This record gives sequence, C-alpha cells and structure tokens, in this order.
Amino acid sequence: MGAVGALILSLTLLVPTISARLHKCCPLGYEFSVIVDPNGQQSYDCMPERENVTVFDENDFFGDFSIGGDRMRFPMCANDRMLLFRFTRELISVSPNSCVDIVQGDYILLTCSVDQTSPDPLTVLSVRKCCGQEFVYDLRAQQCVLGGNSSVTDLLPRRSSPLFVRGAPVCRENEVMVMYESKIHKIALSGATLMITTFDRGRPVSEFVDPSAFCVESAPEQEDNMRWMVRVCRHESICQKIPCIRKCCDHGKKMARVNNVAACLDHSVDIRPIFHLLEGEDFPESEPPTVQPEEFGIRHGQQCEKYILDGSNPQDYHYINAKTGHVHLDKLKPITEAGYCVDFVEFAPDNIELRTFLCFETPPGHSKEHFMVYAIGLSISCLFLAATLLVYACLPKLMNLHGKTLVSHVLSLLIAYAGLSYIQFGTDFQPKFCHTVAMFIYFSFLAAFSWLNVMCFDIWWTFGTVRNSRGMRKTRDGWRFACYSFYAWGIPLLLTLFTYAVDSFEWFPEEYRPNMGVRSCWFSQSNGMGHRLFFLLPVGIQIVANVVLFILTTIHCNKVKSEIHRMQKNDTEKKKRFFADKARLVMNVKLFIVMGVSWFMELLATIFREPIEMWYVSDAFNVLQGVCVFFIFVFKRNVLVAIKKRFGMMTKSTREATAATTKTTLTGSAQHISSDPYTPRYGKLSKNSSSSSVTISNNCRKF
Repeated sequence: MGAVGALILSLTLLVPTISARLHKCCPLGYEFSVIVDPNGQQSYDCMPERENVTVFDENDFFGDFSIGGDRMRFPMCANDRMLLFRFTRELISVSPNSCVDIVQGDYILLTCSVDQTSPDPLTVLSVRKCCGQEFVYDLRAQQCVLGGNSSVTDLLPRRSSPLFVRGAPVCRENEVMVMYESKIHKIALSGATLMITTFDRGRPVSEFVDPSAFCVESAPEQEDNMRWMVRVCRHESICQKIPCIRKCCDHGKKMARVNNVAACLDHSVDIRPIFHLLEGEDFPESEPPTVQPEEFGIRHGQQCEKYILDGSNPQDYHYINAKTGHVHLDKLKPITEAGYCVDFVEFAPDNIELRTFLCFETPPGHSKEHFMVYAIGLSISCLFLAATLLVYACLPKLMNLHGKTLVSHVLSLLIAYAGLSYIQFGTDFQPKFCHTVAMFIYFSFLAAFSWLNVMCFDIWWTFGTVRNSRGMRKTRDGWRFACYSFYAWGIPLLLTLFTYAVDSFEWFPEEYRPNMGVRSCWFSQSNGMGHRLFFLLPVGIQIVANVVLFILTTIHCNKVKSEIHRMQKNDTEKKKRFFADKARLVMNVKLFIVMGVSWFMELLATIFREPIEMWYVSDAFNVLQGVCVFFIFVFKRNVLVAIKKRFGMMTKSTREATAATTKTTLTGSAQHISSDPYTPRYGKLSKNSSSSSVTISNNCRKF
C-alpha cells in the first residue's frame, strides 16, 4: 500500500503516457467465475455469459488496461497463488501481469502476491469518474458532454495504472449529495482520499472524504481555463448549514408516465432549482429575489404519494428558500424536504420541465400499509352499499317514500366512499383533478348527511300526521319526496359552490379557507379551521337537528302507544301502522347512531391527535359503514323472504309458513300482509287484560 502527498487538482485530462499492462481477465462474451471446491479452496475460470447477468461494460469501467483477444489473461503466479481484490479505490501494488473483470456486479482485480523482491510492480488506483470515458462536465448545461481533454490521470501519481468507475456515488439514507467547484472551493487528493476546504463564517475548514463517497470530473469553462467539480456524499447534518432539497427520482433519472403509471427514466441533465431569498416563514407579497447558493444538498428519492404543482395556477405559486431549502406555498406553513420533491418531468419527448411535487398529507403513524387497508375497507363498504341499492331496485315494494329516501342516502354514501377509495389507491394526481375529486367527495358526504336528516324528519312527520286514503297518500308522498330532494341535493350543492368560491377568490380570511386539493384530495389540513367550518359545522347542525327530531318522535311514539292500549276492535289498522312506523323509527335510530358516531369520532380526531393507536378502531368503524347499512336495511327476515320470492328460491316449507302468516287474524277479523316492508310479520300474541280480544303486545320483534 503506497501513499502520495496532497495534490491540488490540475485536471488537464491527458491520455496515459504509459502503455497498458493490465488486461481483461476473460475474453468478450465470457463471464468471470469463482469456483469453490468442497475443501473451501477457490479457483477461477471463464464461462459463457448467461442471461440476466451483469456483464463487463466499457462505458462503466475503463482506464489503463486492454480489452480483447480470444483467450484468458489470468496472471501466471508461482505456486498458483492468485489474489482477488474488490476495488476499494485505494492505491495498491500488484504484479505486472494482473487482470481486471466483473463478478456479481462488482469489478475485481486478479493478481499475484507482491513483495519487495517482485520485479517492476504496478501501482493501481481506482477512482470514481462522474462522467463516462472521453466526457467532461459542462457547468452551464449541468450535464456530461463529449469532447475536450478526457483523462483524469494528471491528478494521480506517476507510473500508476488508473482504473475508473463511471458515475456518481450512491449516498446512504442519512446522506445528501453536494457538488463542489474548484473555482469556489479548494479541492485536493491525498492518495485516493479527497480533501475539501470550505469556509465557515470566513474561516477555512478542511474535511477528508472516503474514496467510496465521491466522484471527480473536469469542467472546462474555456479552452485555457480549466475548472473541476466533485460530487460528495455528506452526512445530513450539513443541512443545518446549507439548503437541502429532495429529488423525486435517483441521480440521473427523470419522471415520466409509462402505461399511465409514474416511473423514473434515464436523464442526463442534473437539477439546479431556482432559490429565492426569503425573510422568515411568511409568504412574500411580491416575488422575492433569486440567488444561487455556492453549495446545496440533494437527497434522492421521494416515496410518498404526491401530486404535481401547476406553475401556471396562481394558487400553486411557490418558492424554494435559499437558506433552508423549504418550499413556501401560498400562506401555508413552509414545507420541509420530507414533504416535497423536485425533478424533471417528461410531458412529451420534446417537452421536459423542472417541476415541484407535494406529498399528500400523511397523519403521524399512517404508513402505506395503513392507507392500503383503509382503501380495501372502503372498497368493501362500496360493495355492500351497491348490494343494498341492488336489493331495493329488485324489490319494487320497498320503494315507498321511506325506501326512496334510503336509496338516495345510500347512493350519496356510495359515491363518497368510491371517491375516497379511488384516491387511497391512486397517486400522482394533477392538482386540478385532485381539487375536483375533493369537491365531489365533499358534496356526496353532505348529501348523505342531508338525506339522513330527511329520514329523521320524515319519521317525525309520519308519527304526527293523520292517515289519508291510499290514493291521496301516494300523491302526497310524491310531493314530499320532491321537497325532500330539493333540500337534500340543493343544500349540499349550495355549500359546495360556496366552498369552491372561497377557494377560488381571496376575499375570505386565509385561516378559514378550506384549501381543497392543496396538500391532499380533501381539506388541506384535517384539523384546520376550514375543515371545521365547512364540513364539521354543517354536519354537526344536522346531527343536532336529528337528535331533537328523535326526542320529539319518541315522545309522540309513547303517546300513540298509550292510545293503542285503549283501542277497540275496529282500530286494528291504526295499530298495524303504528308498529310499522315504530320499526322504521328503530332502523332510523340505528342508522343515525352509525352516522352520528362517525361524525363525533372525526370531531374528536381533529381535537386530540394523539395517540394514533386509539383511532384505529374508529377508522375501522368509519370505513365499514356500508356493511352496517346493509345489515340494518337488507339483512332482515321479511326482506330476505321477499328476495327469495322475487327470484323463485322459496322452499315448500317457507311458502307454507308465509301462507300461514297471511291467514293470521287480529281481533277475530282476517287481515292481509301489508305491502309496507317495515311492518313486523311476526309478533308475540297475548290476551289483553281488559278484554278477550287478541292484540300484539308491546314487546313485538323489532327489525
């Protein structure tokens, strides 16, 4: 192992003046193979290249060695004692007849053992070169270009055999890549170790960089003015001193769509975003001045679900802080590099732009797996809601006034859940599309709660009105449903239009704006004032109204029940309608509990964010609401019997039981089964204590 004093990089890239004395171990078309016998002894051979195996690439590995010939060029060693080195980019002494090749993706050197008596040993040094063979770096174009002097041998010790590995170093997760230029920073090599001198508050600070953590390249500014650059992996703590940004893809990649899926493809131009001088964290009233920092860090790869900012949309105007690297967007809090990324985006082969992406807001403790489970749960709810709609569509007897309001409620909930499920599965949405989806989901949820409000009002109204004839009731029900529709669709539409106007114009106070689709396909902050004002408040008003209506309905229900106990034989029709309405009330109460608990849990979640684990149960309850709706309104004996009858699946015993039920008499007079699906078909019969007439007792079965 040798060492060379520190050399200031004078990278006048010259072709090596010494003849190549290293060779490729195996001829082209063959791969280097390491063979281990049962005793653990290693031997080497050349085998025909296999498919899907990394082969020797002259563009990735080049230097002072020759390639070619049709025979193996293994070194001839005494006692067959050959040594295999994996390149560490350090100075090593090897025998003159050594060879190089690639094994399992790693470049290796095969040589004989060398001592002081070995004749004419070679000094081999492996260096990572940022660009390929015969390429230099153009600082203005920010890419490697062909031409000019294309060797890096002058920075190396004389009579050394340089071996170059092409490409930038691969930084660890806790590292960022920083580029240094010789015009600004003092750059030197000590053997294979890089020494960089930077300035901290005017004082020079020198640091040494491990050979595996940097690449070097010549960057000629003019014909007679040579400059150099190095790319270095630095610990992320350096971001406390310099601005750091995040690149969406890895180094040397750009973003594009392949088969309508976002992907990272090869790209030769490096990113250099525009930085702005910003004072504090407030969003500037006018465009701040631009500046280019002498050095900035780049962290590669952003795995979050993200969406692109539209530079032509005033709502998407943003600036990158030259001091911190944070993104300032409108009047939101500055976004750290963990919440955004920048990269080139290929919209068309001749249209490639540098764009900024924002991550969708991810609550603490919510991983990708959590969102996937959430999306699957929503999809399951959608299936059960769709099944509920299908059952009601196949059974016309269910489509009375209450059935129509229920179908409208389920349809609204299905649309909202389908939208939520879609955005959970999707990624990389355009801002305009994300905003549209958010508005659609918002409208659907408001409509679902509005129809629940209608159902609560309808059952209260039903208990408090006098029955008319069937024909008059049909006409009246049609008019009532039209009024209900005007309310349940109209109010959400007005609120949605108002919310859209608030987001589109600047007349509303910023802290109360919903900012739909800005950081997620919903409200920008789930615990912000916009979410509380535009969603939780109107829904909360409807929930309170429902509670009041249920209390009033229960009071009236008890009055009617007391009257029934005093009824005579000719009042059986009123008793039957009472129990039908009571069954509907019970189902509405169940639905109200399902929807009300969901709203209440969301309200608590906006106030108490921790601990996250306590909300897993409520999340599961929310996403599976469709299952609850199905079991409340479909999974009932009378509905299941109607389904079997509709599709001809009734057995003989079922038909006999149904026929027997239709012949059941109340107070001695024959009664037919009501077409109302909510009328209880089975009850516990008992003798009335005040008379011999048979009545349905108060503990009748609830559906």
